[in-house]
Amino acid sequence: MRSFAFTARLLTSILAVGLLLPTAAVAQDDVATVIRETQWCADLGRKQPGEPADAAMADHIAEFFEANGLQVEREEFHLPVFDVEATAATVLAPESAAGDVPGATSFAYGGAGTVEGDVVYVGAGRAQDYAGVDADGKIVMVDRDTTFHRSAQLNEILAQGGVAMLYVSGAPDNLVQVGAVRFAQHPHSPIPTVTVGSEDGADLQALAEEGTLRMRLTVDAETNDAVGVNVMGTKVGTTYPDRIVMVGGHYDSWFDGAVDNCSAIGSMLQMVEALADVDPAYTVMFGAWDAEEVGLVGSYDWVRNHPDLVANIVVNENLEMTSAATQLGDTELDAALVNLIFGTLSPGMNAIIATSLAQTGHVGAPITAPLIRSIQGGLIPTDLQPFYTAGVQGFSTFSSSAYYHTHEDTTEHIPAGSHERVTEFLTRFLLDVQNVPPELLELREVPTVTVDVPDQHPTGVP
Repeated sequence: MRSFAFTARLLTSILAVGLLLPTAAVAQDDVATVIRETQWCADLGRKQPGEPADAAMADHIAEFFEANGLQVEREEFHLPVFDVEATAATVLAPESAAGDVPGATSFAYGGAGTVEGDVVYVGAGRAQDYAGVDADGKIVMVDRDTTFHRSAQLNEILAQGGVAMLYVSGAPDNLVQVGAVRFAQHPHSPIPTVTVGSEDGADLQALAEEGTLRMRLTVDAETNDAVGVNVMGTKVGTTYPDRIVMVGGHYDSWFDGAVDNCSAIGSMLQMVEALADVDPAYTVMFGAWDAEEVGLVGSYDWVRNHPDLVANIVVNENLEMTSAATQLGDTELDAALVNLIFGTLSPGMNAIIATSLAQTGHVGAPITAPLIRSIQGGLIPTDLQPFYTAGVQGFSTFSSSAYYHTHEDTTEHIPAGSHERVTEFLTRFLLDVQNVPPELLELREVPTVTVDVPDQHPTGVP
């Protein structure tokens, strides 16, 4: 077997001299598509499985795929959706602060019911943050942390004996951030999980640190069956028709979802246009996944149902929040240049990434998938995860927005120039990989972890 270093050197030489199939230029005129399609997606508003806007987005993607010469298939699946009827976060003590916290809502797949108790504050909520804190029987307050997923925060609360999670959002203007805390198909959290705005959270934190805060959290919610749909578009390869380059991204969203994840759908559709007049060496499959926000349901369903195709994927190019990062934690980034990239330790794939970045003048900030798992509490919180756990090499874009998972995730907060630049890089990679024979992509990281998900959500069962 070739060494990583040898493979990378050989691949770089091939890309440099263009020995194989020539690729089409990334046309500058195409950049308008990414902006137009991102806006179209965001204008639909909230897109959740089983809702009209979600279905309209699926229809639009299918029509766009077909208009650009792809073979289109729609694959439906069932999943339980978490419908919140009402949420209340009420301060009981001190009496001077008594009353309801405005805008409080439940995370998806949190627990329902009413919990009353003293509140303790533990910051990010990692295990070490509980030193000297007795959380047993308490409502535990945690801050949003961009490097520690809320589901991992919940797991630690349960391990510490907490009876509810009170989550302080990190968005400006007291905006409340939402999301899921469990895979949709898994049992729900046994305790309520309530999220509030950052300004209200700061006031509550001050009271909790004084040891005087007592609250009542109430969540009224039910689970109902819904149908999601993955939209697949395929163009058969001319040289390696039995080998697949997968380009995937989810189209569902909590609100408008301009950054998460309409930006990626806009990028995907521009990539589809760029491929329309190209005869690719590999079979290219575009996967528009539904139900990512509630636990990567659509992509897991496809991976589970197509082991024969998964085995033939040479690269998975995952599109997540393809507008460039505007912040990383408290650090502001140059939105015109930087998008974060993480993926497997594949020398062949990573050499193509480096070449494509150089050709488009884009700056990538590479991070490994195992590192993402280690800091996110064991998760890869995007559709790269199902493919990664199946042994497929791949990479994902991702960015950070102050308005993540709020109703202000609108196109006004996307720096257009960076969005176009990231899309040009992704298109360049898709075209460049056609020049590389499959044997140079064989050396790859083999993950040593799997993530447990149920085999199937039966029809009609909530």
